[in-house]
Amino acid sequence: MKNITTKNMKTMKKWILCGTRKIRSGGKYLRKWGCAKVQIIAEITYMCPCKCWFCPFRNYSSRETMNIRFFAKAARVFAEFFKGQVLKLIISGGEPSVLPNLRQYVDYAKNLGYYVTIATNVFKPEVLEEAKPHFYQVSIDYWGEKHDKIRGVQGLFSRALKFVEEHENAYIRSTIMNDNIEDIVKLAEWSIKHGKPLFAMPIKGCKIGLELRKLRKNKAILIANHCPAGRKQLVIDPKGNIYPCIFYRKHLGNIRKQPISKIYEKAKTIKPFPCLNQ
Repeated sequence: MKNITTKNMKTMKKWILCGTRKIRSGGKYLRKWGCAKVQIIAEITYMCPCKCWFCPFRNYSSRETMNIRFFAKAARVFAEFFKGQVLKLIISGGEPSVLPNLRQYVDYAKNLGYYVTIATNVFKPEVLEEAKPHFYQVSIDYWGEKHDKIRGVQGLFSRALKFVEEHENAYIRSTIMNDNIEDIVKLAEWSIKHGKPLFAMPIKGCKIGLELRKLRKNKAILIANHCPAGRKQLVIDPKGNIYPCIFYRKHLGNIRKQPISKIYEKAKTIKPFPCLNQ
């Protein structure tokens, strides 16, 4: 087992913070560090073996994937528009590891100067290892068999946990919901034991439990306390459509049809926590 060092723990926490304005950890708000002006989330494919009830794409019939040529073009557009800023890109889906050429996406983004994270459920760990991003954001929302049952893939929990344990640059990302508070407490305890940070993001309507409030005092747990939608975060889908958030699918424009400057001006008008008004 490889535990990350204290120095690497701090680096990883700063990386998670980048692009998010306020994060509460250890009972205090952490300061910004080299923050990207905007965090870009590229949904490069909607293919995924899981059937999570809370996934915004669960009813999508599309198996559409962003081809590498368009990905390269979009990545260049963002890099040029936010020139001089820290460039942060999260490659997401669907499940990115279903794409055998995932390494191409990562390499191209790195060559443009992006710091790259892959958001994954670890369906195909061998593809993830070959891709070699800067960080892996591993999605685990429940503990044990409950995770597998809700995701619909047997053995996914143990596979994901093993991946986080064996990779120094991997951490758990959990969505806080009303039915998984106890599970996240267990995940947080596991993360602390293994010297890893855990990033948790509440979904709308979630009532955070007392136990989780206690964990906020632990410096290893990062709980988002600010909404980056629009102003500090842009999401691009395989067709080039731009949204402020993976959960708030307000269409801001299409990078194929409108200049990114106009799209971003519209994005900056989004008020925090827009999903609460849906």
